Amino acid sequence: MDVLIVRPFESLQRSEEYDISTFPYVIFIDGLDECKDEPDTTTNLERVEMKYRAEDRQAELLSAIKNSLLNYDLPFRVFIASRP
Repeated sequence: MDVLIVRPFESLQRSEEYDISTFPYVIFIDGLDECKDEPDTTTNLERVEMKYRAEDRQAELLSAIKNSLLNYDLPFRVFIASRP
């Protein structure tokens, strides 16, 4: 989030060449639940381990998004869509 959105946006704000009021008000992130290893021919134990690794990745992404939104003055919202 920091590298892909925050830093470039801060750079644009400093340059004063762009009118940030014309930027999008919302960033949509869809498919957070799809951040996982794809099982092919794995055992049940391996599937359970992959599920926990996927949940760890998803939690890491959510944490990075949360920290960016709390620590930077960004003029947009983030909407996250995911299956339960």
